[in-house]
Amino acid sequence: MLMLAAFVYVAFFVPIGEHTLYRHAVRIGSTAEAQSLWSSLWDVGQGLKERLSDAVSNRAVAQPEEPARD
Repeated sequence: MLMLAAFVYVAFFVPIGEHTLYRHAVRIGSTAEAQSLWSSLWDVGQGLKERLSDAVSNRAVAQPEEPARD
């Protein structure tokens, strides 16, 4: 926990050059290349989500129902 607290403090309050680590990350993340990367990753994630949903649906349909036990 102490290491995490130290990292958070350094990331938000200690300047590295003109900006803190957090501000550097925000500036890099706002570039067109980074936006394109995030968009591509989002599309891949949506495709994986659909494939997983289809696989789960097909598996549920393929399993026979349990007969009712009295």
